[in-house]
Amino acid sequence: MKDGNFNNWLNIGASVIGNGHITNGTPCQDAHFTSPLNQNWGIAVVSDGAGSHENSHLGSAFVVKDAAQVFTELLKGEKWIEEISFPSASDWRDIAITGFSFVYDNLKSYAKSENVDFRSLSCTIILAIYCEKGMVTAHIGDGRAAIMNESGQWQSVMSPFKGEEVGSTVFLPSAYTWEEPSCCIETRVFSKPIRAFALLTDGLETYSFYCYMKRENEEFYYDPNEPYSEFFNQNIAGIKNMHKNGLERTEIEEKFSGYLSSGHPQIAKENDDKTMLIGVLIS
Repeated sequence: MKDGNFNNWLNIGASVIGNGHITNGTPCQDAHFTSPLNQNWGIAVVSDGAGSHENSHLGSAFVVKDAAQVFTELLKGEKWIEEISFPSASDWRDIAITGFSFVYDNLKSYAKSENVDFRSLSCTIILAIYCEKGMVTAHIGDGRAAIMNESGQWQSVMSPFKGEEVGSTVFLPSAYTWEEPSCCIETRVFSKPIRAFALLTDGLETYSFYCYMKRENEEFYYDPNEPYSEFFNQNIAGIKNMHKNGLERTEIEEKFSGYLSSGHPQIAKENDDKTMLIGVLIS
């Protein structure tokens, strides 16, 4: 990856501490990571540490890099990777669950090496393997993910896991995740050309997605899970413009981090940590 570019992709990400964590003196518990998988594919990972677990910031930081390494190794030699095609939904699901189980084991070993309780490393994970022809995703927990298709339209490519209590979800180390993988681990295959994508933790979802809406004459809210196109288009336009003007990837990320921290009046007030990873096809 030269200057943040990979096969015509420019990936810009930031993880910013929320106001609530600043007030409580706790670290940012979000993390993100991106790298090339091979000459045609890239991998992007986002993780949100569980707020109630003291070492979740260590868990998320470990998981994003370990997942990238695990899936890079796991997908070597896969026919669909080599042919730049896509697996069946069932084949991808098998691969994703296998990969997540390896990350689970590695996180457990990490907990032992650091002499910390395994559950204290609890975190979510959103993973995407992408190329110009499309994307496959897998996730455990909440957060959001979206792609912009060839026509410039945005659509969601995951449904966040929401527990019965407001704000509750599942995590990679959760026993329930592995007892009920059918409802806790979601996988998807999107085999149509894409121009951009975004992965984000739930600290940014209400600013970038239609999440909580109420139908007329109905009492309860529902979650449309629809990307707010204007938000993403404005950010992508800004990223492309900075790139066109010769800014290095690190400079663009610094400005993007500043935007998530204090550049937007509403986002600046957010108590939760905020992570967004945006991939833009710049060719």
